[in-house]
Amino acid sequence: RPVGVVIRARLRRLLPPYAVFVTASLAAVFIANPDVWRTHSLDVVSWIIPFQSPAPLPWEEGWLSTPLWFLRALILVLVAVPLAMRVGRRLRAPVWVAVWAAALVSLDAVIARQTAVRPTAILRGVGDLVCFGGFFAIGLAGHHLRREFARLYHRGRILIVLVILTAAATWIAPPAGMVVNNSNVTMALVGLCWLGVVILFEDHFRLLGEIPGVNKVLGWVASNSMTVYLWHTAVLCVAFAIAGAPSSPADVGLLSLVFVPLLIFAVVTLRPFEHRWSPTRKNHPVIAARVLGLTLVAAVMVTQPTLFPRLTDEVAPPAPSARPEVGLSAAGPTGSDTGAGGIPGWMTGNAVESAAVVIIGPDVTGSDREPTTLSFDDGTPPEDSDADLQTIVDPGEQFEALSVTKTMVAAAALQLVDVGLLSLDDPLPRMTGLPQELTASLTLRRLLAHASGLVDYRTVAGFDPVALVDPLEAVLASYEVSDTSSEAVEYSSTNYFLVGMLIEQVSGSSLAEQLDARFFVPLGMDDTELVDNTRSGFVGFASGGVISTLDDLATWYDALFRQHTILSAAMLDEMVWGGAEFSEGAGLGVWRHCPCAAATAEDATPWLYVFHDGGDVRVMYHPDDDVVMVVRFSKSLYLTPPLAGDIDGFVLQVLGQVSVAP
Repeated sequence: RPVGVVIRARLRRLLPPYAVFVTASLAAVFIANPDVWRTHSLDVVSWIIPFQSPAPLPWEEGWLSTPLWFLRALILVLVAVPLAMRVGRRLRAPVWVAVWAAALVSLDAVIARQTAVRPTAILRGVGDLVCFGGFFAIGLAGHHLRREFARLYHRGRILIVLVILTAAATWIAPPAGMVVNNSNVTMALVGLCWLGVVILFEDHFRLLGEIPGVNKVLGWVASNSMTVYLWHTAVLCVAFAIAGAPSSPADVGLLSLVFVPLLIFAVVTLRPFEHRWSPTRKNHPVIAARVLGLTLVAAVMVTQPTLFPRLTDEVAPPAPSARPEVGLSAAGPTGSDTGAGGIPGWMTGNAVESAAVVIIGPDVTGSDREPTTLSFDDGTPPEDSDADLQTIVDPGEQFEALSVTKTMVAAAALQLVDVGLLSLDDPLPRMTGLPQELTASLTLRRLLAHASGLVDYRTVAGFDPVALVDPLEAVLASYEVSDTSSEAVEYSSTNYFLVGMLIEQVSGSSLAEQLDARFFVPLGMDDTELVDNTRSGFVGFASGGVISTLDDLATWYDALFRQHTILSAAMLDEMVWGGAEFSEGAGLGVWRHCPCAAATAEDATPWLYVFHDGGDVRVMYHPDDDVVMVVRFSKSLYLTPPLAGDIDGFVLQVLGQVSVAP
């Protein structure tokens, strides 16, 4: 068929699903968070006018915006094809391919040097257009020339060459986090490999499609592919809300049994609305089914404080595949775009009534300033505030630091490694009350990096949320349903129960005594201690048992990262980078706020800051400014709605204020 006919047919298949999805999604976002236009206006516009990849918005947190980046790029490619064809006719194929490759390499290099949010987002959009445009053209050429490579031998050689090129490019210039979408060059090469696979097995796919029954399934998937692609992440959120977070193979099976029928039902329900913009108006479901489906989805989605149900503060599915974030949650270094309305605007948009900050770092002369304490509020009159849910943060108040405890426990373990009493990479020693199979299969490094395979004790099937559980019981319960051969990073408090028990066994004293002697007393942290805060459904201990104040937590991070009085240089390097082999951003007791490129001679700290969260507090060290910052909010970082993914909109504005203050 003529290219123009093909393009028009593709646009008719793409634009109606896009329009329905964006309309429904933005309506849900506005119902769930009416302030979103005031706080994220440009990000909202990016969903409609494609000047950048659609940015994550409050409440949906990327679960709805993520699928849009690829569809947006594809639509732009189709629109630009006539112009590209005119240019392409003037260039010979080798020249055209060379220009395309050079453009991709240049764009990756320019994007890597960007620090501001909007230019980065726009350049990524240009990169998408160039990458997919070139790939679209090569796909057309490959389709028309496939008979010239009729023999499988020739097609196989082409695929092998493409795989070798992809492997070489990835080895020479690996994409951030080894995520294909983070590099235009890698994305183009991987796409070409898939094109090679399709051409290699094209005849086999055709034969498969001729099998009765299979052709109907494949035909349904092909005709509904865009609807499935757009809505699968939203349906996954609904499935998690119904089935819960899986903690065993049986739970995964249950989640699948919920997810697949829900997705099919959603597609069947939504397709007729898309057909109103399409020439095809066949097979409409009955009106009652449409209304029932939309009501079900809307009820589950909009009534939740966030689109993805926060089953606990540490349990979530893998994030949907996407380009690197470009909205507030991906704000760059100090001075980048942090949203309209300043700090009060950010707080109002995220339903935060109060916050307190303690900062330790140099002043403009380079000398250490006195610790700076700042308090913020959203400007809401007291009579209008939600006093039943949030309280004003008192900077001097003692509170549960919760998971910030993990950094202290990790530091104690690394000190023991430094003196030879523990090893990071040898199997754990035998431990009282634990099966030898468990300790022999794990290392301290894997525990500290959450790469042990041990699930969080709260996700174990049958866990009683009102029961009192001790650390040993929690570890044993987790071990029964865990695969300790897995090195995938999954945040789990169970790991640190084991580390705390190991410290007690090696040292011969309680964990509380160890933390007092090693850190709290020498540093003058008089308001900090490890307590027994175990309660119904919660075990504190080495995972979350420390109570402290903002001042003491700032003192702790100052000693650890600025004064270097806690760990040797080698052990501090392990704390920051020791989990990188398992996951981008993972350290040993801390996390690096990424992008997390490998350290180089020019840049020893290629990350924005290192941090750990604990309930409503984040403790962080910014190496570029040599600043320690502790932030505590009047609500949890992970609940109603979560702040953790959008916290830079606040942090970077505060850091910007302090960095220019005398």
